[in-house]
Amino acid sequence: MFGDAKTFVFQDLSSWTDDEGKRIDQEQEQEQEQEQEQEQEQEQEQKQKQEQEQGSGVASAGQGHGRVAPREIRVRAHIGDAIEDFYETGQVVWPAAPLLCHFLLSDKGRKLLQDKDVVELGAGIGIPGLLAARSCRSLVLTDHNPKVLDRLKANVELNKNELIPDKCQVSVQMLDWMKLPAAKEEEQGGVQQQQQQQQQQQQDQEKERLQLMGLQDKFELVLGADVVYSAETIPFLLDAALFVMKQTEQACFLLAYVSRWPMLDQLLMDEAASRGLEVMELDLSFLPRHLRCDRGEERDGSVADDLRVPPAAFLYACYRPELILSSLLQLLKAKVSDEEQEEPEESSCLVLGRSQLDASLRERKRPVVKLDLQLKGAADMTEEQEVALVELIARQRSFLQELRVSSYRPRAGGDFLLAVARQRVELPQLQILSMQGCSWVRRAGEEETVCSLFRSMRALESLDLSGCELGKEGAGWLALLLPQLPQLRCLLLRSNRLEREGVEDLCPCFSSLESLDLSDNLLHAESMPLVTLDLPSSLHSLLLSGNQLWEGGAEVIADAMRSWRSLRVLELSGCWLGDAGAVEISIGMTACSQLKKLVLSSNSITDEGARAIAEGVEEMTATELELNMSRNGLTSAGCVALIELLLRCEGLVSLDVGDNLVEDEVEKG
Repeated sequence: MFGDAKTFVFQDLSSWTDDEGKRIDQEQEQEQEQEQEQEQEQEQEQKQKQEQEQGSGVASAGQGHGRVAPREIRVRAHIGDAIEDFYETGQVVWPAAPLLCHFLLSDKGRKLLQDKDVVELGAGIGIPGLLAARSCRSLVLTDHNPKVLDRLKANVELNKNELIPDKCQVSVQMLDWMKLPAAKEEEQGGVQQQQQQQQQQQQDQEKERLQLMGLQDKFELVLGADVVYSAETIPFLLDAALFVMKQTEQACFLLAYVSRWPMLDQLLMDEAASRGLEVMELDLSFLPRHLRCDRGEERDGSVADDLRVPPAAFLYACYRPELILSSLLQLLKAKVSDEEQEEPEESSCLVLGRSQLDASLRERKRPVVKLDLQLKGAADMTEEQEVALVELIARQRSFLQELRVSSYRPRAGGDFLLAVARQRVELPQLQILSMQGCSWVRRAGEEETVCSLFRSMRALESLDLSGCELGKEGAGWLALLLPQLPQLRCLLLRSNRLEREGVEDLCPCFSSLESLDLSDNLLHAESMPLVTLDLPSSLHSLLLSGNQLWEGGAEVIADAMRSWRSLRVLELSGCWLGDAGAVEISIGMTACSQLKKLVLSSNSITDEGARAIAEGVEEMTATELELNMSRNGLTSAGCVALIELLLRCEGLVSLDVGDNLVEDEVEKG
């Protein structure tokens, strides 16, 4: 649930320390306590207004009521663990925002902002734009949600005296990307009588159109932070950026982006190219090491932690190559000078983006145990970058234990493994290989080359090929390679368009697995006998969400569960199981005493199925079980049965029954 809105602090963190982060958190807690005390006192209206001004966050705790420190801005934002309403998304701070903020505070960012007219798309609470206002000539903050716009105006008012220079004109305006104005249409049909309501509606639409036309071709710099959230919005976002961006040599679109799904990454690149936009990944050397969050690192939810940059965050500059000024390109490509860069850590983990694949990697002498290549749509990699990448892997072959590559699509065709295998590279120490969203191609005449590489990976334990679009042909090729990996225990094949025929080729390779992910494929009930046939009794994790298994598939899985006595995780979300399927699973789970997580969300299960699952949980004598029954058809009766189970069964430690047909009083209970 969302808590009350509270003051959020963003600071130029070039000299940030953990002690400063704790101090800011303590100040936030003190301010929130003060606001709660003010509400409880219920004093006279005039006195309440004065107390709200004192507790609104305009001054830091312990600093009196003067001006905010010049390196800080303060905004009001929602806080909480979940987004309950789509229209609340603009009232929180999303992970890519800190990256854009830190860039705007850097020397390169300030040079880019100088004397420019700037607009922020999807501004939300407005942190990047408010920071940009320090250096730019004018700023327009835009969003499409009226509630967000009201909060945005309040945040501008909150900071204008302390932060925004007098020379910078700041305004807030509505801009819906999906309703960009076109040229005014000619009236048709001559003089036509309109009803008064329709005339008023036309006048309002014309007024809105004229307001938006005032934004067209006006800005040299367009900002966007974490505004790519679905495939449908990408074309509208790019169209909006082109709509407001000046057609001059100084114009570009800065997009702070977090990679969440490889297919979305590639779509962004493709849609930009179709509009004549060049996309450049900016070097992140301006970002101090202590402001980065490593892959897999747990976040503690503190203010200091919120302002760190996640590992999958990227900063892109989108521009028209035929227009952009060469000096602007040089500024965007510039890296922090050698004397300004921080000393490389002793850590043997190396994270690289496409722009960092250059000849300088040849000079790296320190061993690399973990290599993370966040390439995202590398179809336009240069030949030199590909050579640098393969050479780096070849030099680290004796040390490399974990290799992660995303969306690698080589210039010369083939795939990532083929590019490495052609150099006769061996990886005897490699234990984890992840190739999410990479191309997967079988090249006639070069099968033995790739097989040789696989034979060298004799220590490999985990292989992730999610989103590689294997299909039947790719599955057949993979089935020839997997037998070369004697230590393989974890195989992730999510979102690969696998059908029965592909699984039939792969199933003999499942016999030694402890974890298998076949989620979001094209499997049906008739595929389940093949899937379960060769899975060993030592299986720990099986993920089949997003396949249409129905009752028949559930029955096959339930039969197999009797032999999977080590099973700990079973995910069957969105498998169309229904009550009959839930009954089958409840029977099978009684043999799985080590089960720790069971996901049955989005399966159209009603109260009958819920009661069956409850009986199965009690009979299996589970310990530390997490049960997810959300987004089904449970009424209050079914939820009560599960809640009562939670109260009396010590082995059930977590229960999710959200988004069901539950009466309000039961939800509150």
